[in-house]
Amino acid sequence: MAVITIKSGPANGATFSLKQGINRLGRADESDCQIVDPSVSKLHCEIVLDGNTARIKDLGSTNGTFINGHKIDETSLAGDVNLKLGSVELNFQNELAQSGQPATLSSTSNEPKASPGTVRIRVGQPAALSTTNPSGQSALPPISIAKPTPAQVSPAAGVPVPLSVGLARSHPAEETAPAASAPALIAGPDDCQNHIGQRAFWVCLKCGKQLCFDCVKTIKVGAKQANTCKGCSGSCIDIEEARKAPPKPLTFASAVGDAFKFPFRGNGLLLLIFGTLFFTFIEGLLSSRAASFVFFGKIMVRVTTYGYLFAYLQKIVVSAAKGEKDPPGWPEVTDISSDIIHPFWLMVATFAAAFGPAIFFIFQGSATLGYLFLGIGVMYLPMAILAVCMADSLSGLNPVVVLSAILKCPGAYLFICLIQAVLVCVRLFLVGALEGIDIPIVPRLIAGFIGFLLLTLEMRLLGVLYFFKRKELGWF
Repeated sequence: MAVITIKSGPANGATFSLKQGINRLGRADESDCQIVDPSVSKLHCEIVLDGNTARIKDLGSTNGTFINGHKIDETSLAGDVNLKLGSVELNFQNELAQSGQPATLSSTSNEPKASPGTVRIRVGQPAALSTTNPSGQSALPPISIAKPTPAQVSPAAGVPVPLSVGLARSHPAEETAPAASAPALIAGPDDCQNHIGQRAFWVCLKCGKQLCFDCVKTIKVGAKQANTCKGCSGSCIDIEEARKAPPKPLTFASAVGDAFKFPFRGNGLLLLIFGTLFFTFIEGLLSSRAASFVFFGKIMVRVTTYGYLFAYLQKIVVSAAKGEKDPPGWPEVTDISSDIIHPFWLMVATFAAAFGPAIFFIFQGSATLGYLFLGIGVMYLPMAILAVCMADSLSGLNPVVVLSAILKCPGAYLFICLIQAVLVCVRLFLVGALEGIDIPIVPRLIAGFIGFLLLTLEMRLLGVLYFFKRKELGWF
């Protein structure tokens, strides 16, 4: 029996039994499995059961269909698979596929079932057939079964090959001929290197193996999911992406240098341009004397703007932590509370935790303690941002978590902080130089572009730090 179980949202725990044939999943009433969620399309996808096999096909949904974090259009389903429709997480289980039995099996025989790999030979004997001749000797020669040779198991593939059983009539003057060994299974170019015959969808960046869904473990990294190799815990990337650009062994230093190319990969330049125009327009609108916003309206606009900006910066950190090379797209907004307000409070709390003590002592008149805590806050802030982005929670601000993480990788962290300090100085210098340009709007646009570019670089560097030091940090 094949079942779908909802693993998130208000309907968490709900189970649907799938029938043979087409099973449509979606928000519409006519769906076979109705999932009432705004991120799920009316007819989102369909699962087709054919015997003990199953296939899933996306029906042009808005937010996509994912298997272990991998977006698919159409593919086969294994026995136990994690699905995601929009923001709803599901689990698909097909007991028939796991057991390898056919979809329907009926038998009226009273014979005991053979265990897997057992070869059964039934020798029928008519009642009128005499097996002895008048002299008392057997009229039928005995039947012997040739034993399989060790060559009939492929040691290279590690997969037992079905045995060929030879039947031979024995004779005193003849020896039983050995059974011919079956050919070993050979992995194809698209096969998983652990499970020959199963299609590979991933390539491990650490061990370099092609892997199927059964060989990949999905973990939660921040608010996103990442795929790791079950064998070596290395990060996995899509096999098609790997074939476009075969993965090379990366070092921390080379990844840091490569981060400076990151903003210009893929659609990165367009993201920078549109981001600059959008945020510059909002800042100009709020600072304009002609703006008719009331105080509360300005506060809401700023909360929305900075909340969305921090959500995008969090996506950059998480994508780098997963080993992705191209800049992520803009965050989707399906719920104001979780997609805008939550990131805004994460940002405010992070800066408050880093610089709150310094501000407190400065206002209390203790400048020495104030500047001391200001220096501590500068060193505390990058790791606090990384911890908050990865945990997607205020628990990342725990001083024990942040300070212990700094001590676990002090050299790499200081290196990242030094680069970020240089980027901040470059930003301040360029913004100061632009103030002398007496052209309307242009200095503001250039300064906005530079600020957005360098901010993207800083977040990328934090994600790279986590990617190479995740074992030392041990957060997840």
